[in-house]
Amino acid sequence: MTTVKTAPEVRSGTATTTPARRIPVVGSVLALLVALLVGGMTGWFVRGGVDDSRDLVVAGQTQLTDRQADIADFMREYEAAWQQGDGDAVVSMFTPGGTATFLGTTYRVDDGSLAEYVDSGDWASLDVLEPILVGGGNQAVSFHTFNGATYVNIVQFTGQGELLLVGHQITY
Repeated sequence: MTTVKTAPEVRSGTATTTPARRIPVVGSVLALLVALLVGGMTGWFVRGGVDDSRDLVVAGQTQLTDRQADIADFMREYEAAWQQGDGDAVVSMFTPGGTATFLGTTYRVDDGSLAEYVDSGDWASLDVLEPILVGGGNQAVSFHTFNGATYVNIVQFTGQGELLLVGHQITY
């Protein structure tokens, strides 16, 4: 008589399965989920790069409206003013009631706290990263590095007329 050895059975409740059959199913499901995630994200990015009618565009990778191009340029000038530690230049880029909330602390244009904050710091290592995401005609999102850390900038501009900052928020 010949004896055939098989994998040990695992009993769970009323079902009996062999471990060798469970691993390929779990692996296949995980591979399918990863493929769907990667495919979905790829489609989102590809679709985003072609459709000029959407509200959020990436500066430098699609045709911008004049205002959106102005926002991208403005962000570079704003960065330079910060790097130079020029509080007056930074404040001149805001509306009179503009605010800046950096990591939970709010600085105001009208009480001088924003200009004082800029003047008192060493901002030479500040580097705004590309791309700058420009939404509609009055919002932008970018990332910047400062002293080895990376932060998110969310800026709100006037809706029309002269391009000025209404608010600037920095988060992690």
